[in-house]
Amino acid sequence: RRRFLSGTGLALVTALGANFLGITSNILSLNTSFARRNRFDVLYPIGGYKRSLDSDNGFTFIYPERWLADQTLYNRYARKIEQQNPLDPPSLNRRKSQRDFSEPVAAYGPPGTSGALNVSVVVAPIEAGFTLKKLGTPEEAGELILKTFIAPPSQTDKVAELVSATSSDDGDYYFFEFTVESRAKGWKRRNLAVYGTSNKNLLYTLNCQCPDESFNKERSKLM
Repeated sequence: RRRFLSGTGLALVTALGANFLGITSNILSLNTSFARRNRFDVLYPIGGYKRSLDSDNGFTFIYPERWLADQTLYNRYARKIEQQNPLDPPSLNRRKSQRDFSEPVAAYGPPGTSGALNVSVVVAPIEAGFTLKKLGTPEEAGELILKTFIAPPSQTDKVAELVSATSSDDGDYYFFEFTVESRAKGWKRRNLAVYGTSNKNLLYTLNCQCPDESFNKERSKLM
């Protein structure tokens, strides 16, 4: 009997650790707030979502459990690593970081898709003391971002329209909904974006994009 109990206990621990038949996820989903607060969702899906955690850049967010890391982004990063020869002496003129700050540091989307539906995070350095309030109201900041970065005058093919703009109660986060359309290429996308800053002089942009025709269907996953 003792052997049976030991074997059963081991099997239970193994099943929980491996999330066999979703047992662990189901148990943790009984108290999603507790599980997410303790970041168990980094390992196990909870309530249909998993967590992306980037301690180096200081951000975290959840995404649909069936979505996968963007392979294009991953392969691009892997190629950069391969191009670096650790045997070469460091150059005195080489900057500390050569990362393109317009590229996402994390991105996820449904497997086997073109990338039109995804969630991504961009992290970029900012001047000390910068706050989103310096861009004006959420509406003013949204229009400025669309005209400067999303659809600048130089990209005549793109048309961007701000749908809504709000902020958190403390004004530390701006929330935007906007559309971007390329009439020449025949696509139109709906975007939900969150902008925020940190005391490490970093600007964070979390952006969810979706084909406009699929937005109503996917909206609940993105918000």
